[in-house]
Amino acid sequence: MADLLNPTQPSPEALPHWLRLANLPFSSKLFSVLLECFDNDPQVIFEASDAELDSIPIFQARHLVTLRKPEFEATDRQLRWFERYGVRLLLPSHPEYPQALCTIPDPPPFLFIRGSLAEAKNNGVGIVGSRHATPYGKGVSERFGRELAGQGVTVVSGGAVGIDAAAHRGAVAAGGRTAAVLGCGLDVDYPKDNRDLFEKIIESGGALISEYTLGAQPESWRFPLRKISMLYTKMCFMRDRITALGLHVYPFRPRKNPWTNVFGRRKVNYVSLIIRQMCGFEIN
Repeated sequence: MADLLNPTQPSPEALPHWLRLANLPFSSKLFSVLLECFDNDPQVIFEASDAELDSIPIFQARHLVTLRKPEFEATDRQLRWFERYGVRLLLPSHPEYPQALCTIPDPPPFLFIRGSLAEAKNNGVGIVGSRHATPYGKGVSERFGRELAGQGVTVVSGGAVGIDAAAHRGAVAAGGRTAAVLGCGLDVDYPKDNRDLFEKIIESGGALISEYTLGAQPESWRFPLRKISMLYTKMCFMRDRITALGLHVYPFRPRKNPWTNVFGRRKVNYVSLIIRQMCGFEIN
């Protein structure tokens, strides 16, 4: 366990146990309780006796059955992908783990990362909105991403098509940082239209982030559960049509984080004003 409490990668010996733990379909709360009860060591969890596991109040018989199933062991593909693409596994005690996540009732017990979170966790502005955005909405979102990244701000979004992708593209075009919080495993090619964009995000010093294990598919229930709003200090919600998607980010937003809503075409000339109000600097 000691090798995960610093910025280095877990040892080759420890990694299969961590991936096996992450593969289990358990809640964040149960993961956290297990790690707390067994010295933050997944190998100790799997080697624990049935009696030791049964002594944990929230650990039920069905959890024990699942824990013992060999099908959740780390696969060769996961291990190869982890090494080949430089994936890192962050625990709440890791220096790069966003401390804002530790303030919510159900923080992710681990995060899978490609790239770096060092800047995003302290200097992020979120841009979210509909997957079905109009060309106008995507254009405004891209400008926001470009202008913010050009001022050294990390642009945070969800990696989806539409508003999200436009914000990421704007940040990359400006040579700045952007972080995409995904609703699937980092190795899952979703959405396919953003494959090249994700590689450019890494190349430009940004990050791809997921609380889901490698191989986790983009099922609909995963997206509302992402704690994306804990990675920025301010938020811009792009809404250019009456029926706007993306509202599921609201329950997880930090209460003290200001939101700016951009409605309709009449705001297109006020991008600089909005950014000045949000971040305190001028945009030419």
